[in-house]
Amino acid sequence: IIIFSFLIVFSYHPSIMKIDDYTGAIINPFSKYIIIAFCILFMTNILRIKTILRCPLIKTYMLIMLMILVYAVITIIFVGNKSIWWEVRSLTICLMAIIVGYMINISDKQLSRILVMFAISGLIVGLSIVITNVGGFIIEEKSNVTYKNAIGVVLSTASIIFFYLSYNKDYNKLYRIMLIAMSILLLASILTIRARAAGLLTIVVLGVVLYLRNKNTETLLITTIVIVILIFAMPQSIENFIVDSFFKGFEGKDVTSDRGRRNQEALLFLKDNLFIGNMNMLVDVDQIHNYPLRILFNGGIIFSFPILLLYCYLLVKGIYYVFKVNVIELRNIGFVTILIPFGISMLEPTLPFGPGTTTVFNFILLGIALRNLYEQKNI
Repeated sequence: IIIFSFLIVFSYHPSIMKIDDYTGAIINPFSKYIIIAFCILFMTNILRIKTILRCPLIKTYMLIMLMILVYAVITIIFVGNKSIWWEVRSLTICLMAIIVGYMINISDKQLSRILVMFAISGLIVGLSIVITNVGGFIIEEKSNVTYKNAIGVVLSTASIIFFYLSYNKDYNKLYRIMLIAMSILLLASILTIRARAAGLLTIVVLGVVLYLRNKNTETLLITTIVIVILIFAMPQSIENFIVDSFFKGFEGKDVTSDRGRRNQEALLFLKDNLFIGNMNMLVDVDQIHNYPLRILFNGGIIFSFPILLLYCYLLVKGIYYVFKVNVIELRNIGFVTILIPFGISMLEPTLPFGPGTTTVFNFILLGIALRNLYEQKNI
C-alpha cells in the first residue's frame, strides 16, 4: 500500500506529470505502474470472498453495480449511448479499493506509517507544484496548474491526515505541533494553486474533525472562542490570501468560471427531459461541475437511477458513520477522509469515483474503517 500510495501521489509531481502541447491532455507516465500495483493489491486480497460479503456496504455496492452493468448493456444495445458505460470503470475501481482496504491485515502502527508516508508525499508534491508552477505562496489571476482539481483531492486528504494524527497523544508536543503546521502548509498549497473546491472542503472537514475531537461542551466552547479570536486577529495579508484564492480573477463571466451557468443550463434542460435526460444527445452542454447533476443530465431519472442510488447510499453511510462511530480511533479515519471526494463532487464533474485512481486511497481507508467496525461487531 505504501508503494501504491507513493505512486499515486508522486504521479502528480511537476517533473513527472506532463501536458500534451497539442491536445492539452494530461499525460501520466506512472499510470501503468499504478494499475499494476493496484491489481497486485486486489488479487492478493480477493480470494476470501465469504469474508468480503460479510460487510453489508460492500455487498450492497456489488448488488447496485450489477444493476448498473445491466443498465449499461441496455443503453448500449437499445439506445446506442455509452455515457453510463464510461462510469462503470471508475465505480469498479472504487469497489476494488474498498475490498482491498477491508481485506488487508495491518496493525495500528503500520496504518500510522502508511498515513504519514502518504501525507509527507503529498506535502512534498504540493510544495513542488507551488514552487514550480507559481513561484511561491502568491495568488495569481489564473491558475497555471492544469490538474489542480485532481491533485487537490490528494493534498486535501494529506492535510486532514496530518491534522488527524496531531491528536495522537503518543506523540510528543513538538511533533504534534509540527503535524498541525504541515496540515496548514498543505492547505496553503491548495489555496495557492487555486483548487477552490478542495480548499473549501479541506476547511470544512478540518472543522468537522475539530468538532468530533472536542465534543465535550466546555472543550468545544473554548475551541470555538479561540478560533473566533484567531479569525478576527488574522493579519490582513493572510485574509487577502484566502479571499483572493477563491475570488480573484476567473475565466468566463462570473466567479464560478461559467460553471454556475452550465449547471443552470443542465437544470433547465432537465425541466423538460427529466426521465431520459440527454440520452438521445439532443444538446451539448460543456462539463457540468456537479457529479450527481451531470449523471442525471446524461441519463435522466430512468437511466441514471442506479448510479445515483450508489452515490447517495455511500454518501449517507459515510456521514452516518462519521457521527455514529468513534472516529477518534485511527482505524476509522476512512469515514472522515471519504467526505473529501464526496464533498468536492458537488462542485466537480468526475469525483468522487475518479478521475482515474485519484480517490482510490480514500476508498482503501474506507475499507479499513469498515473492517474495524466488523471486528468490533458494530457494523
